[in-house]
Amino acid sequence: MGYTVDMELAAFERAEPLATTHISRLVVAGDRVYKRKIAREFGFVDQRSLAARRHLCELEVQLNRRIVDDVYLGVEPLTDGAGEVVDYVVAMRRMPFERSLAARLAAGEPAEGCVRAVARLVADFHERALRSAAITAAGTREAVASLWKDSLDDLARLDEHVEPQRVAAIRLAANRYLDGRRPLFEARCRGGLVVDGHGDLLTPDIYCLDDGPRILDCLEFDERFRYGDVLLDVAFLDMDLRWRGRPDLAIAFIDAYQELSDEHHPSTLLAHFVAYRALVRAKVALYRAIGGDPSARADAESLFGLVEERLAAGAIRLVMIGGLPGTGKSTLAEALSAHSGWMTINTDTVRHELGAERSSAPWGQGAYAPDVTAQTYDLVMARARTALGLGESVIIDASFRDEANRAAVRDLGRALSASVVELRCQAPAALADARLLARDASNPSDATPAIAARMAESFAAWPEATTIDSARPVDESVGVAVAATQAAPLDP
Repeated sequence: MGYTVDMELAAFERAEPLATTHISRLVVAGDRVYKRKIAREFGFVDQRSLAARRHLCELEVQLNRRIVDDVYLGVEPLTDGAGEVVDYVVAMRRMPFERSLAARLAAGEPAEGCVRAVARLVADFHERALRSAAITAAGTREAVASLWKDSLDDLARLDEHVEPQRVAAIRLAANRYLDGRRPLFEARCRGGLVVDGHGDLLTPDIYCLDDGPRILDCLEFDERFRYGDVLLDVAFLDMDLRWRGRPDLAIAFIDAYQELSDEHHPSTLLAHFVAYRALVRAKVALYRAIGGDPSARADAESLFGLVEERLAAGAIRLVMIGGLPGTGKSTLAEALSAHSGWMTINTDTVRHELGAERSSAPWGQGAYAPDVTAQTYDLVMARARTALGLGESVIIDASFRDEANRAAVRDLGRALSASVVELRCQAPAALADARLLARDASNPSDATPAIAARMAESFAAWPEATTIDSARPVDESVGVAVAATQAAPLDP
């Protein structure tokens, strides 16, 4: 845009202060805001030389103009009384503070329209964003693991200010997700979903104007923190909205972003990325608290709580729902799937996909012959393995009459770092038989009361399972199942 007018240092010093961060100082002069980099080295960025500060100012303007082209006006030299350049500042159009998304939320003003417009702007930005082999490398499982490790290692060194056990528990939960999800990260990389993004998408830097939103303050000083999965980029705003008490807006934002970008992801990946973004903000808040900010300690605590909550929400579950025919296991599986969003794999459906025809053959023959059963469980396990690797929690709806099949599921859970949950449905025999006799042709099961009776004779003891009385209403059974999934240990 080429807006470059020399500004004297004295005028900058007289200007109305707007904000000071650890790396820059902002002042207001009329309808302009000027940002000056602080001449220090911060570990993650060295701003001591005039040339470095000029470069960072120019980079800030260039990067932010990718998203909006009418706010960042240019880079201006800052001169002394003799006209000698002593520094450079970023010149920006002044935004009305009361129109920031953070201010609107604090004032209780409606923000749904603004959030959807932001989703559209970000989706368009991501579509145009730079992609390359070097950028894609930032989306690998190893790269994401490195992000977690760096921040957690920083926190481990602050053991006087954050409990080591808390840091260790967060590290364990994050690594468990990463350990089993390599296929997911590889698929995201192949799909072109890793870009040079914004890197710091927060509500104070988003302005809801009449002619559309403006997004400011792209992270310019370290490309490593801009490069990443598009979902990691939008997770910043999801995190900030949740932290400010508006999970409804976070959900609306992500839903709109998915719709407008045609981006698809498992909910566990978003939860994982939100947890990481919250961890970074918690670390920054802790540094502020150590520096004497009286409100920062509470901010850090609430952000750590969000880290833990989102990691738990994103934990991968592998649920066995077993029991004799007619005991309601398929009804429970469908209801739990509807409640949680987890995928269900049903052995009766898979059995018929393999070509087993419907029949009234006795137990051990036809659709229930041992070789058909073995093939069925093999295919069920293969599908579960694929889904778990891609970040989906899985419910397997089967009888699980044999301990060997249960053991195979436990082994799969360990191999893919999934929390295994074991549920056994039970119902009075008369009720189970009545359900079997009432089934119509749409039900994939061929079981009869006679088959159920034969299965009961060889149903191996299952002490590890939580027993669910399916004679109760379905919503009560779902409540028991949900409690069992939440109580299941997340450690190996």
